[in-house]
Amino acid sequence: MGRTDPPRLHDDERDDGAERDPDDATRLRLVVAPGPRTRVASVAIDFQEGMAEPDAQALRDSLRRAWPLGEGATFTQAQWAAGKNDLLLRARSGGYPLARWAETAARVDPDTQTAELRLVAVSYTHLTLPTKRRV
Repeated sequence: MGRTDPPRLHDDERDDGAERDPDDATRLRLVVAPGPRTRVASVAIDFQEGMAEPDAQALRDSLRRAWPLGEGATFTQAQWAAGKNDLLLRARSGGYPLARWAETAARVDPDTQTAELRLVAVSYTHLTLPTKRRV
């Protein structure tokens, strides 16, 4: 049984977003239409170990307020990555230099164009670094 090539479409029959480059007929230009924006449906930021202790409440509140992707915001990968980095930096400078992410998840539902965000920071104990004294 011989192999047959699929039928070729003429340029005016294309429906895949590709079109011929008018300056170079050997090249195709892809036209991409973005879909609807994904919105943040929920955000859960939790803490374990040292930052879960009662004396870290003010820092936890501050970190939650600083999170850039609140409910209803447009979800972008850039803000997701930057937000995670910023929160770790704030936790580390807030007395938890060993803070790290135990879990991060952005669950995107393409049918509803929503994202559920979950972050869990683990921090060990609060460290107070000694101050330098002049003698």
